Amino acid sequence: MSWLWLFILDKIYASSFLLTIYRAYKRVVRVVLHTTELDRLCNEAATNAQKKRPRILGHVIYRIDQSITYSKALMPLNTQLRDGPALDGVIAQIATRKQVRHRDILETSLRRIVKIRALASERTARARTAFVRAQHQPLLDRLWTQLMPNARQRDWTAVGFQQASSPATDFRGMGCLGLDQLVYFAEHYPDHARECILQDTHPHWYPFAIVGIHVSQLVLHALQQRQLQLYLCTGFDFDELFCSLFYQFHQFWVDRRLNVMQFEAAFIDYKAQVQSMLKTHTALPFQLYLDHLEREKASMEDPQEDTTPLLSHGKDQ
Repeated sequence: MSWLWLFILDKIYASSFLLTIYRAYKRVVRVVLHTTELDRLCNEAATNAQKKRPRILGHVIYRIDQSITYSKALMPLNTQLRDGPALDGVIAQIATRKQVRHRDILETSLRRIVKIRALASERTARARTAFVRAQHQPLLDRLWTQLMPNARQRDWTAVGFQQASSPATDFRGMGCLGLDQLVYFAEHYPDHARECILQDTHPHWYPFAIVGIHVSQLVLHALQQRQLQLYLCTGFDFDELFCSLFYQFHQFWVDRRLNVMQFEAAFIDYKAQVQSMLKTHTALPFQLYLDHLEREKASMEDPQEDTTPLLSHGKDQ
């Protein structure tokens, strides 16, 4: 399933007019083939599994999520799709109503969709959780230890916060989610995180922590707007995308030799670039993005090397 077809489907589901036409098309197909869209999607996943192409399952889960979310007939059941003792019964009702033959495929897909919805709720709640020093100081300690292991004194402005003594006020916009993701980046990719911390005497300095909070806001908004559905259905991690987009901003900034006075306009340009990646499903988790950079470097020696950063090159299911 190519990104172009997925892009077209995204456009269809975003337009009430196109969605009406698409629903009419599905009714015709159902009458002619005596199958439902959910049944056909699960059958496609089963066929690919037999051909040892499990990666396609992630794309099928994405399509199943779209189909259920925008289905009028399944609207009551869709609202009940959440983790809990009633989930098995909801899945069984959907399978029966849509005459799905490969119920194991449907169940696997719906359980992953439920987890993605729970992730969105959890991260939104975390963003609304105010920073409390007594409760969240250990997270700050971990961040400092990873970013500035050799520093004798703590000066939070050295890592891009506005206050030297306490960065608490900087988290007002994104709550503890901003801190969580900065800690994730620093602990999982310490070398790359430290690479992004430029000294304030550097001509292209930018506030590391403030940028991280902005990127957290960017990825959370994308999650809430369902722009990460394919990414998450394919099995990739939300925090890995944060790391990837942060590091890409660093390269975007340094390559253009920008200064801090240009930050606001530059971040608007960068957000537009990210939106383009999300629409074409070419956003990558951090490790795959680093692999892509290695392929780009190799392509300088071998021009025939494929450097296209498609999500379809990603994680097997």
